[in-house]
Amino acid sequence: MQQVRPGAAVRRQDFGPGKLMPLVYVVTYVYLLYIWYPHIPEELRVSPNKTLYMRDEDTPVWERAELAAETSRQSLSQLVTAALRHYLPTICTPGDAMEDIHVMVGDRVPPPHQVIDGETGRLLHGHPASPADYPRAEAFTGRWLVPPGGEAQSRAVLQTTGYCYGVALTRRRQIAVYRYHPEALRPATLEAFPSLEEADLPADIEEKAATALAQQRTTWRDI
Repeated sequence: MQQVRPGAAVRRQDFGPGKLMPLVYVVTYVYLLYIWYPHIPEELRVSPNKTLYMRDEDTPVWERAELAAETSRQSLSQLVTAALRHYLPTICTPGDAMEDIHVMVGDRVPPPHQVIDGETGRLLHGHPASPADYPRAEAFTGRWLVPPGGEAQSRAVLQTTGYCYGVALTRRRQIAVYRYHPEALRPATLEAFPSLEEADLPADIEEKAATALAQQRTTWRDI
């Protein structure tokens, strides 16, 4: 192999066709990558690396996570991402967009006196009550998962109590349940529970709230 002394002139034959081939390969690869990269599916592209620092006392947790990832045939990053996807809705983040929520509660409102025209049978004055007619206002900070209105009506109690259920996530990560009647024919209440399961909501309302929380109810069986 010919050696080149420092400061020596480089002859033209040092850059022959054989020596240029590696450079040609590199240029071609970069060019093709530039052309093809926008057409590569998102899931096949290389994602940016994230570094997680582990405390010594958390070592058993990470060892268990590595075992769980291996058992479920997924990478540790996939396992961590799935865990974060379920955990993040349970904590307060700027994206939660919480606000002051005001609701009306209290005893039922008696139906208003109605005057009927004796000749035509038409209603002269009087109208059904509404949730706004409940006597007392209460407020808290949170965000609606199932806001009052049409979405709050439950098919399960439509023919019985007729209650509606507004469900919210509070600033303290509680589940607030606003139970009311659309015509104020039954008492309205505002209660807080540690979880959706403990709120004992009708199944269709609980499903809507769980969807808004990005949660899926799972029944674990000892089998």
